[in-house]
Amino acid sequence: MIFGAIGMALLLGAGPAAAMSVAEFLQKADALKAKGMMAMFAKSEIKLLMDEAKGAAEAYRQDVSKAQARRDPSYGCPPAKGKARLTSDDLLKGFRALPAERQATTSVKAGFYDLMKSRYPCP
Repeated sequence: MIFGAIGMALLLGAGPAAAMSVAEFLQKADALKAKGMMAMFAKSEIKLLMDEAKGAAEAYRQDVSKAQARRDPSYGCPPAKGKARLTSDDLLKGFRALPAERQATTSVKAGFYDLMKSRYPCP
């Protein structure tokens, strides 16, 4: 339920994104998951993760739009806004696929960009 909300937040829009590493994001997500149903009461922690994910998603959409106007495939070729289906499980799986040493030094934004480029490569 909590992670579904994070996934939905990715598609809805963005708030300001703080610089958080993928490792920190995963640690916080795992801590919430470990709380089980009690995670519902950790609203500030949930909001922090949602804002981070939303910020990365919105920045990505803006950069993709600019790149597409230049015919630059650097960011991949995602479907139109609202058509991409990226669940919180997809996001976490993509972040976990990074080697541990990269997780610690890669921002959520950069990790999100990498995930989207690999998920939606240009033909």
